[in-house]
Amino acid sequence: MARRVAPELSLSIGQSWLLGVSAPLARLNGQRLDVLGGAPRGGAPTYRMLRGLGIVTGLEAQARIDALLERAPRAERPSWDLVRAAAWAGAAYAAFMLDAREAWSLVERAGAIARSRYRSWEAYGADFVLGRQAFHGKPGRGKDDEARIVAALAVEGTSPWMIAPWKTRAARVAPPVHHGRVLHVGKGREHTTIDRALRAAGDGDVLEIDAGTYLESLKPEVDVELVGKGRVVVVSRADHALFVDDVGVVARNIAWESTSNDRAAVCVRARGVLRLEHCRVQSRTQGVAVYDPDTMAFFDDVLLEGVGIGVSVYDRAWLHATRLAVVQSSRLGVSAEKESDVTLDECTVVGAKEAGLLVDGAKATARCCSFTKGGWSGAQVSGGELTMASCVIENVDTGILVRGGGARLEEVRIGKTSRNGLEIAAKARVTATKLGLKGVKGSGVLVADAELELSESRIDGVVFDGVTIVGSRRVQLRDVAIASAGRAAIWLDDGSANAAGTKIDIRAADIGVRVGKDARFALAASSIRRGTTGLAIDGGVMAVESSRIQGPSANAVQLSGGASLVLATCDVVGGENAVAAVDSRAVIVGSRVSGKACALTIEGKANVVIEGGAIIGGSDVALRIDGPARARAHDTEIVSGRKGERRGSAASRFAMSRCTSRQKSGFRPELDGGLAPFTLVLHLGPLYSLVTSDFRALLGRRRSAFERRLEPNGHGIAAWIDALLDADPKLRRRIELDPEAAMFSAVSKDRDALVALVAAVRTALGDDARFVATLGAARAS
Repeated sequence: MARRVAPELSLSIGQSWLLGVSAPLARLNGQRLDVLGGAPRGGAPTYRMLRGLGIVTGLEAQARIDALLERAPRAERPSWDLVRAAAWAGAAYAAFMLDAREAWSLVERAGAIARSRYRSWEAYGADFVLGRQAFHGKPGRGKDDEARIVAALAVEGTSPWMIAPWKTRAARVAPPVHHGRVLHVGKGREHTTIDRALRAAGDGDVLEIDAGTYLESLKPEVDVELVGKGRVVVVSRADHALFVDDVGVVARNIAWESTSNDRAAVCVRARGVLRLEHCRVQSRTQGVAVYDPDTMAFFDDVLLEGVGIGVSVYDRAWLHATRLAVVQSSRLGVSAEKESDVTLDECTVVGAKEAGLLVDGAKATARCCSFTKGGWSGAQVSGGELTMASCVIENVDTGILVRGGGARLEEVRIGKTSRNGLEIAAKARVTATKLGLKGVKGSGVLVADAELELSESRIDGVVFDGVTIVGSRRVQLRDVAIASAGRAAIWLDDGSANAAGTKIDIRAADIGVRVGKDARFALAASSIRRGTTGLAIDGGVMAVESSRIQGPSANAVQLSGGASLVLATCDVVGGENAVAAVDSRAVIVGSRVSGKACALTIEGKANVVIEGGAIIGGSDVALRIDGPARARAHDTEIVSGRKGERRGSAASRFAMSRCTSRQKSGFRPELDGGLAPFTLVLHLGPLYSLVTSDFRALLGRRRSAFERRLEPNGHGIAAWIDALLDADPKLRRRIELDPEAAMFSAVSKDRDALVALVAAVRTALGDDARFVATLGAARAS
């Protein structure tokens, strides 16, 4: 059947002149020269052309055109930019991305620049030829298509250049509402059914449909716009309610329903383009099915309810949905499969029994979306790529499940899951930034034979582990806070390797970090506190640097099963033992190790080397060595416990070189003395340290003001206190600041000086003027 073309509009001279600005590109692309955009509104070729340019929304179109118009006045040959700006503005109007007034305004801006730089259509066209050839890398003119087109535009009687000569005054124009006829559908109208109106319609026509229920299966054969006036419902009992095949269709204010057991209510295929605005869709199987290469769908404010699958996109098709809502789907909310491309903005999926969003061998982007009250998962990736930003996932079994493919997550909040928050498996790759997990009944993050980069994130209130790593080969954790984990904050199962953490803050977990057999983990600039055991290394390998590790009610570090540990420049405080090594190896370099009972317990076939730092005993001895264990200390301060410096069996061996030993003499490892949240510690020298890592408690109500100027870490606190000490030179000379990222520390041989420093800090925090002055000085320095 031949396509019917809507009649041409009557244009004013000013409108024709403005369409002449984009005429060279319109003619080159085979478009009409008598309509804004060169094609009927909603036409499939226009959408495909804009998508090829990377323009799929009105904001993107406005930004790209503004960039051309801002550059054109300074360009050597502005005509090429002006032609594209005017053509893209018209195309965005034809694709319903801009309204008529917005599009004409952009074309007028292009026309004004053209009139200021050129003196004739011929000069404008000649510069377009040179500019386009330079852009595409084709030197010279001659017999090229663009040169012939420009020459034809200068002589053809139907050309805008002939209808509106260059010196015609291009006045502001009244924007046309549409490019075609308006056909009315309803009782007593010229067309009583929508199908009859479609048979009479031509490209660009608009069908205005009166309120009512229409039992029809629609298959438009021309580019057409369907507009419901009132409550319009289209119901199909055995087929699709709307089938779009190789045409462009725009539908507004219409409810689409199908009662068929095997048909989608709306189907788009074979390079067709569908735009749904303010529509509702119901179906027993699929709400909307979009498939075949180069097939596209645009949704704006669309509701799908009572469907099996809300939207299914596959076989290299494309979907862009804004404010899409899928409610109570019996299977999936949105399904992206087989190399399709799906973008969701401000969309909501509620009550999907399987997954809110399924990505299987496709590309999907979700921004500002929510997936709640679902079944298996909020989002699931089984191959392909998922990008998710500023989204919320709640009340599902597993928040995000990635099994194959990859995912990039930013500012995603996951909570109230009955299983894991984020689960990654089957060699998948995930990068997550500013991830928030709370109220998870399984593990916050489970990584099984996959790769993960997690940064600037918080995991709180999980029943099992904060992060569980099983058999994975590359896991990077940076600036992650883990609180209230039931079993362990970080659990590396047997065989996991190449995992590392930097700036990790662990609180109130039974075990801070557990490293299983043959697993490897590196930790730096971190803090582990308020748990039972800080580090539990069972046959694995671990390196820890510049960190504070506490095990208030048990051991700070516990090694067994042939484990290996390197501990460098750390502060280790244990409830019973600071470090307990059984049949393991450890190298402790430049660290302070103290326990309430014993600092170091070395048993079995353990071998421990201590270089520098201090070993400080508590109620028992400083070192306990049993069995055939071996230990060697070099250049180390050993402070004996109440029962002596060390205790060993006949088979054990302990060697010292260049070490100093001294009696504890009533020493208490931690003397709070009402200095909270600071802790006053006596160690080498004798030397006192004033330390804290609880910056939230220290700053209190000043925290938000502090964060606007300085980082709320050890270095930021030190910068502010340094400014505070400017007012007291005598106190400054008695104190040395020694901060780390995760901990503030000040050292002095004078205990009273550190107590005075605490008093000065509290006074400044309670005095508005002094706090503001010292904070400003710290920033200036």
